[in-house]
Amino acid sequence: METYLVVGGDVRNYYMAVYLKESGKNVYMYRTKLPSDVSITETSRKDYMPVVIDELARLEDISKEADEYCLVLPTPVLGKDGRVIGSDGGIDVEDIRYLITNSELLSGSKIPESVHKLCYEHDIEVYDFMTDDWIKNRNGVATAEGAILDAALMSSINIEGSKCLVTGYGACGKAICDRLKAWGADVTVLARRKESCTEAEEKGIASMLLDDQYRKKPYDGFDFCFNTIPAMILDRQVLEKFSPDVIIIDIASMPGGTDFAFCDKVGLKYKHSLGIPGKYSPETAGRLLGEALMLKG
Repeated sequence: METYLVVGGDVRNYYMAVYLKESGKNVYMYRTKLPSDVSITETSRKDYMPVVIDELARLEDISKEADEYCLVLPTPVLGKDGRVIGSDGGIDVEDIRYLITNSELLSGSKIPESVHKLCYEHDIEVYDFMTDDWIKNRNGVATAEGAILDAALMSSINIEGSKCLVTGYGACGKAICDRLKAWGADVTVLARRKESCTEAEEKGIASMLLDDQYRKKPYDGFDFCFNTIPAMILDRQVLEKFSPDVIIIDIASMPGGTDFAFCDKVGLKYKHSLGIPGKYSPETAGRLLGEALMLKG
């Protein structure tokens, strides 16, 4: 693929576009958020930077000229208002319908069913970044670093020597456990599968099985809790057992896996920390997306 049309997205998509341009691709951006130290005028006049398009009609003209192109949408594609996420407000899916139906490859994250259907009808390949294990494993590193940073900023104690609970042992859970342990924390993982518990224990990490009895176990010894499971794991029964000084960092996608209303009621400190790579390491995250697109060809 030689041409990429990047529509919307946060700073990750900007850095992804820069990576693709540096790799010799034709790259055009429309309403993608730029870093605070980059202006549209500056970006548009540098040959080695993506071309910034200020009108959707111009982007459509480019799509007509390209023999084939990849349309890159945000991560995630839609905002809470149901529109494609973009700088200066959202973009209606219907406004980019022409771009979608004439693309060879459409990429993004959490691509809505309506777009999937449109692509299926027009025989367009769909590539959801967050279903790619290669990306998930590498994103887990950035997510883990950001989650631990959030926890440290909210606490008055060191990570070293602290007792940490990590719920879930997928890509993010493993990365969080590894880094907490490297920092000298006493780490316990709460996992759904016995195989995950065994894997954690082989690394020197204590484990508990997320079974019918997990709500009855003691949790008052933990200083930090990191939830990675997108289900109601930290409900009232569990939260009541934590120390009042615990710090809870929930990185699970909406609506999270913590009863935040109960936390508010009893004064437990928490943060629902979403989109960590885009907030704390957008350049690394963006280049990772660019590498993934290059591997797709």
